[in-house]
Amino acid sequence: MAHHEIVPDAMRSALLWTWQRYQLPLLVSENGISLRKEMDEQLRYAYYSAFLRALVSSINDFKVNVIGYCVWSLIDNFEWSEGYNSKFGIAAVDYENGSLHRSLKYSTDFWLSLAEKRSVPLVEIPTSPSASSHFSSNKLVSVLFVALHVLVFQIWH
Repeated sequence: MAHHEIVPDAMRSALLWTWQRYQLPLLVSENGISLRKEMDEQLRYAYYSAFLRALVSSINDFKVNVIGYCVWSLIDNFEWSEGYNSKFGIAAVDYENGSLHRSLKYSTDFWLSLAEKRSVPLVEIPTSPSASSHFSSNKLVSVLFVALHVLVFQIWH
């Protein structure tokens, strides 16, 4: 899996391109960040803040019709290329001991704050060199999932 910096403009670019091209309601799915279990969960917190702020500004500034947003993913799961090593969820699952115990991660506070205040919490992106080089965010994935959902809407209408 490639490693990149957090690039919230990828969300805005994908939304604007898709909206301008198809003029159909958009549903963003599977937007998230993969972290190894030893990585700082603050990165996930910052990722969601940056990407949702880009989404909201796309709606407000360009009138993009976004009808939904789905996080990638609710719980940690099995990834074909990474097994259980990549952690995508906002809830942890204990696969190592086989108990499958679920527990909320630090980044869950982001979603609770968003619901309580009804605004996207501002979280600064960590600036340490080790932080930006140890997480993955794939611009192409954002574009593909937005485009895929637009095509699904086209088929239904």
